[in-house]
Amino acid sequence: MGRKKSVIPGFSLNRALGITSAKQKIARATGIPTTKQGRKRKMQSHLWTAVAVGTAAACSQNQSQPRTTEESEQITKTVATHRNIRKHVIRIAIALCIGLLVVLKIKSLLF
Repeated sequence: MGRKKSVIPGFSLNRALGITSAKQKIARATGIPTTKQGRKRKMQSHLWTAVAVGTAAACSQNQSQPRTTEESEQITKTVATHRNIRKHVIRIAIALCIGLLVVLKIKSLLF
């Protein structure tokens, strides 16, 4: 199925109504691309970054000296803090994704 041809060459109703700029602003604010290809490209980039970091971490494993109880407690507290931060970041990311989906659904219903 081909694209619909416009009656007026070079005219875009979405652009005239400001939908294109709204989508761009949402994508910039959330960091989530609005196109399927953009989301796929971003996920591939994150995947390769994770693979590179994992490989580097695995290669740099070395034997360390035993830790004292104070060091162990501090590490435990730090890990717990990082887990809490990660949970909050994930919740915010999910909320942003849901908000974006709602906006896109409303846009598809209106236009």
